[in-house]
Amino acid sequence: MKKLSVQLFVLTVIMLLLASCGSSGSKDQANNDSSKGVATTATMYYGGDILTMEGDSAQYAEALVEKDGKILFVGSKDEAMKAAGNGHTMVDLEG
Repeated sequence: MKKLSVQLFVLTVIMLLLASCGSSGSKDQANNDSSKGVATTATMYYGGDILTMEGDSAQYAEALVEKDGKILFVGSKDEAMKAAGNGHTMVDLEG
């Protein structure tokens, strides 16, 4: 019975450690949490295959702008820069 108690204790400690690792969140999530009143910035993705799936055939775009988990703009890189606004983050998809 004592061996079972030790095993349950060890299992509980492992589960608590795993749970605490998953709930800490990333720095990006903390910075992009608009529900806490934190100002968020847009992120512009460019330099890779951005497939819109618009129409019957594949349509590609130069850039995509995302903010707060929503796509704000898809199109040319120049227009995406304007749509992203000041202080946005840029991510080069590198092909």
